[in-house]
Amino acid sequence: MITFEEIKRELEQGIYRPVYLLMGAEPYFIDVIADYIEEHCLSEADKAFNQTIFYGKDTNAVDIVHEAMQYPLGERRLVMVREIQSLEGESHKSFADKLAPFAKYLENPMPSTVLVLCYKYGTIDKRISIMKAFDKVGAVMESQPIKDYQVESWIKSYVASQGYKIEDKAVVLMTEYIGVNMSMLVSAIEKLQTACGTTTKVITVDMVVGNVGVSKDYNVWELRDAIVFRNVAKVNFILNVYAHNEKEHPIQQVVAYLFGVFQKLFTYHYIYSKSSVDEISKVLGEKPYSITKFYQPAARNYSARKCFEVIGLLREYDMRSKGYAFPATSSGDLLKELIFRIMN
Repeated sequence: MITFEEIKRELEQGIYRPVYLLMGAEPYFIDVIADYIEEHCLSEADKAFNQTIFYGKDTNAVDIVHEAMQYPLGERRLVMVREIQSLEGESHKSFADKLAPFAKYLENPMPSTVLVLCYKYGTIDKRISIMKAFDKVGAVMESQPIKDYQVESWIKSYVASQGYKIEDKAVVLMTEYIGVNMSMLVSAIEKLQTACGTTTKVITVDMVVGNVGVSKDYNVWELRDAIVFRNVAKVNFILNVYAHNEKEHPIQQVVAYLFGVFQKLFTYHYIYSKSSVDEISKVLGEKPYSITKFYQPAARNYSARKCFEVIGLLREYDMRSKGYAFPATSSGDLLKELIFRIMN
């Protein structure tokens, strides 16, 4: 097995192996390697005579091997199979059986051919014998999705590799909206680079909101959950969405809703030890499911004393949002300040 970074480093040095088996649940890294080989392996003039691109659903292993055995009209030949997981073959055959014709070829692969097999959205069982042959004569790469906690650092690293910088809040926004979809992340970053133009090399929050299509309208229930379960990244993301559309998310409406939430949570603290879930649900006017899934865990994050404090804060910011005895502040800034104080 070989890593994505190792293959890319070899290719950038002009080193090509006779066989590549690129497989895994994350299609992005497979596409990057396959696209790089397709673009750089042959000159434009050679591609017309020495390059064959198959798609799995339209071919079979016998035809692929036959093509790989052909001599090039030049230095080398490229034979690539996209989406080999859809390889043709008799329906009753296992995928391992469909790969069987490669066994003989792998014993002595054509030195002038670069054979690239792309298997997306899964992996081939590493225990079958032919996998050992692939690994012995070529490069087998398993492309795995990055973890949630790695997304922010990956975005920063990728943006830096393109010669740009990105604001921390913009990274949070992209992480929350796009998540671990690598292809969408790269597409979004390319769009943002274009938006930067020639005047700046810094990607901002406003650029992300204006160009990436951050259009999801987060409701107040999602903000409630993010606050109560202390998901700071999501809270920041939702507040940025609200700040860019204050008319749709007036602070008075948000404050009134949160006031009801923390008032019920305060009540929960004083009845949960001597009441059943059904009894609590009747007192709070909530379904039993909400008691176990929301109020019970929420009470662990916000004590009765903290709930009392939060209720006081909500009263204060309700007054401030209406302009009583406080300097004028934008609704977006007021809401951010309020939520910061609630969560600290």
